[in-house]
Amino acid sequence: MTATVVRVPDFLPSTSGLRFANAWPHVPDLAVRFAGRNILSIGDAANGLCGGMTFVAADRHIASTPIWPDATPPDQGSVHFRTVVRRQIDSLAFGRLPLRFYSLMAFRPERPTVWGRFLGRSPRATSTIRAEWPRIRTELDAGRPVAMGLVRVASNSPLQLTKNHQVLAYGYTLDGSRLSIAIYDPNHPLDDTVELRVELDEGHRGAALSQSTGESLVAFFRAPYRPKPPIE
Repeated sequence: MTATVVRVPDFLPSTSGLRFANAWPHVPDLAVRFAGRNILSIGDAANGLCGGMTFVAADRHIASTPIWPDATPPDQGSVHFRTVVRRQIDSLAFGRLPLRFYSLMAFRPERPTVWGRFLGRSPRATSTIRAEWPRIRTELDAGRPVAMGLVRVASNSPLQLTKNHQVLAYGYTLDGSRLSIAIYDPNHPLDDTVELRVELDEGHRGAALSQSTGESLVAFFRAPYRPKPPIE
């Protein structure tokens, strides 16, 4: 059987992704200043701005606009920093994104079979793949990058929400029961080899998920994204 290989035209993390890592200093995402001092600070960039970075990369690709040359995270207050923060806020979709993450983290006790536990198969992974992969594939087949939410933990604690992640899918390879989704991961800038890996049992009774870089992966979903014209 011949593998199916699909890629979004002209997109690679090394050329279309931001050139710096999602490793920000401890500065507020938003700050209200008066007389040269912060009188109100909201958020902490050190918790990560992966959603904003993902959206910026998608926006600029769709607009055929070159990615910024910045090799390090832009300084607080700069146009580029404000753009990433603004798109980070957009990525939260008025709270729908955190709720989606939490719904997949919690309230789903894992009950794999003994054989499934031995193979690392997860009912949670299987159900989300069945629901989400067709939607992601449709966009990729049409040549459009897809924002994705990656669930990293299974927990009922809202405090674990920040351990989850956002990436941008730009292609896939489907070879029988093995699926590889090529992604731009803001934690791994300029790396064209990062991918999500899915292995399905015969009959799709269970699935194993992994990421090529070794981070844990419990489930994934298509994240809400609407392009915006780049400001600069």
